Amino acid sequence: MTDILTLIGAGGGTVTSATLPLSIANGVLSIDLSSYSDTVAVNTLLANKIDTVTVAAPLTVSGAGASRALTTLWKPSTVSVGAGLFSLASDVNGTRSLSLTGTESRTALKLQDASSVIRDLTSNTSGDLLWDTAKLAVDAAKQDVLALTPLYQAIISPTAMPTRLGAGTWTASTPAGHAIVTFPQQTQTWVGWDHYGTVASLTVGNSYTISLEVMLPASGAVSNLNIGFYDGGAHNPTEILATSLSTSSWTLVSHTSPAAWARQDWYLGCSYLASYPTASLQSAGTLLVKDFQVYSSGGLQWATSLDVTGTFSAASKSFDIVHPDASLQIPGEKEWRLRHWCVESADSAGGLLMYRRTMSMESTTATLEMPTWFKHIAKDVIIQVTPFMHFGSAYGQLLEDGVTIKVHATTVGKWHVLITAARKDPCAVCQCPREIEYKGTNIVPEPPQPKTNPALT
Repeated sequence: MTDILTLIGAGGGTVTSATLPLSIANGVLSIDLSSYSDTVAVNTLLANKIDTVTVAAPLTVSGAGASRALTTLWKPSTVSVGAGLFSLASDVNGTRSLSLTGTESRTALKLQDASSVIRDLTSNTSGDLLWDTAKLAVDAAKQDVLALTPLYQAIISPTAMPTRLGAGTWTASTPAGHAIVTFPQQTQTWVGWDHYGTVASLTVGNSYTISLEVMLPASGAVSNLNIGFYDGGAHNPTEILATSLSTSSWTLVSHTSPAAWARQDWYLGCSYLASYPTASLQSAGTLLVKDFQVYSSGGLQWATSLDVTGTFSAASKSFDIVHPDASLQIPGEKEWRLRHWCVESADSAGGLLMYRRTMSMESTTATLEMPTWFKHIAKDVIIQVTPFMHFGSAYGQLLEDGVTIKVHATTVGKWHVLITAARKDPCAVCQCPREIEYKGTNIVPEPPQPKTNPALT
């Protein structure tokens, strides 16, 4: 504490100034102790002080006196990483980022599904990939490009003179080989077709193509050509401009669209504008035409074997082969073919197995052996036993070894055995979709509204 006499000075006389916390105003001496702490406040502050700071490794305390600092012996930069990892450390921020470089090596890749089942993706000494011990197909057999070709089915075979109706004329040229086709310009509000014809037995949704070769005459040529199928307005006609055609060479032109109905009309020239309001008007004039045809262009054909490791889905599945009865094939005529469709079932997602066996029984019990792999792919096995040329009855049962079928019969003789089962292999269980009915991704379109065309008969 400071003696007040020291603050105001010794001796007598008038005091005119003082040092803080004292002050003189109008001859009055005052003292301001607001910035000072009393004994109670000091004791409260001292009660919360920490006398000794101790830390555990990797922290250390450094400094002396009133200055102390906490530091750590662990530095992110001192951590080492193995092959396949990239590390970026900051000792200042105390952080370390790790990322894969793609060069890591491991004996198995473990993957966990939504049911918490863990499976291993590994490889064997032959270089094969194994998924949960099952061998997977490798890309040695894959093809980067599939040589697919469109399936062709003629509806109207190439001709210069198709069967047709309409307001224009379609006249064979002399010498034959092409036709001279006229297009009278239509100007009324309701516009009909210059040329049209009907094709039937179409598959709704499949694509069909109108194709023809055209050439401009030396004079009086059209300035455009409209080609299309009447489908109630779903697809506009294809417009061919005369600027893309020639007076000295033939140009192949075409229009392709999916069939809206099983029976439709093809047309050349003016379109039904009430149904196709955005289509261009057909110009008046003449055009030379040859090789007019209509054909199915839906679907693709794969000429060799195709292996699919995963699932294969199709609206309908069948085999289509050259008819095995050679007596039906007549040289110079279209070949006969034979088609069968697959048996479909909703009872077994992933596939249904079926095997046929015939056995001759010399006693009322007998066994037949299925292949050793049968027990690995078959579950829910059903066995039906049918008598041949007698009226006995019998039943079959699959024994516990999973491959032996024991047949019990009321009499000896010849029996047919039909074995069906559901698949239980990993491909069928893990890769095949399980839903029987489900919503896809496509939005259902509004159905086209057919319009009556008075020009059609």
